[in-house]
Amino acid sequence: MYLFLLLGIASSTELTFELEQRSIQCFMEDIPKGEQSILEFQVVTGGKLDIDIELKDSEDNIVYEKRRTSYDQAPFTAKIGGIYKACFSNKFSSISHKVVFLDWLVGDIDELERHDLPINEEGPLSKADISAENVHSNMRKVRDYQTHHRLREASGRSFAEQLYTKIHFWGFLQSIIMVLVSLSHVVILRSFFQDRADQKHRLART
Repeated sequence: MYLFLLLGIASSTELTFELEQRSIQCFMEDIPKGEQSILEFQVVTGGKLDIDIELKDSEDNIVYEKRRTSYDQAPFTAKIGGIYKACFSNKFSSISHKVVFLDWLVGDIDELERHDLPINEEGPLSKADISAENVHSNMRKVRDYQTHHRLREASGRSFAEQLYTKIHFWGFLQSIIMVLVSLSHVVILRSFFQDRADQKHRLART
């Protein structure tokens, strides 16, 4: 399945998607020649938190490739312009589906950084621009921290739920084993008394 990311002038796209077992999902981005880009991904939940990823340029040259990985950042510079395709594969898994977070940055992250701000100039407009740049940069960092915190929280919650299910199942299994052992003890003890009663009954007849 192919999903096109139509960013226009935007420089960043974040999304979370489900990757079913034995399936592949690909995302495409039009990157001009010489443009810098960072592809970041993380498997949030599912199985052993591993997927295969392959990034190709417009001429099907492999730019980045990794197998059975859960998290990575792939910075690269477009050597040729055109459509770049990032494919995430879960074909090796026949049971569990994965939830994957994707963050694809293209070009300059901060629009304000494209302009050479006159930091030494004392005019009020320059100070306002510098303050706006600092606020924008800090807000971007806060957003990134919040995103990674949500990913860690989701991954931890999934692990806790799986652990609770395993503990609950193991406790239920132990309860069944204890009941069966108790019943077997009762049956064995009754068989002892039953054998003695039969012996006494046979002796009484003789």
